[in-house]
Amino acid sequence: TAVCETAATPARAGIPVFDGTAVAQQIQQTPPMYSAVKVQGKPAYLSARQGKDLNLKPKTISIYQIDILDFSSPLLTLKIHCSKGTYIRSLAHDIGRALGIGAYLDDLVRTQIGAYTLDDSFEISSLIQYLENLDLNNSL
Repeated sequence: TAVCETAATPARAGIPVFDGTAVAQQIQQTPPMYSAVKVQGKPAYLSARQGKDLNLKPKTISIYQIDILDFSSPLLTLKIHCSKGTYIRSLAHDIGRALGIGAYLDDLVRTQIGAYTLDDSFEISSLIQYLENLDLNNSL
């Protein structure tokens, strides 16, 4: 969920169309200062925390599809299918800028990583219980 800083209604024209019917749209995205991207062998966030100004180089990412799921001002909910290495927080900022308003991420749910989907995942409590049961069965 992205939060728009003004009450302006986002025009569909402000969000690029990525309909998934053609080759993925490739864009240049600059990683955020507080990211794990390596600069001289160290994560950028370490330098950012020390107040150092880094000049991070843009990287090519692919956007396959962006769907608007809901808009209840000021919240805009999107479903985004993108390549690895995409910084969704930066994409929210870029979309806000394209709309002429500020935007930031309020919530983020990763629904798929490679072949693994959210449906394939476990709640932490279920995983702990499973591991405890394994421990009990192995000790008998």
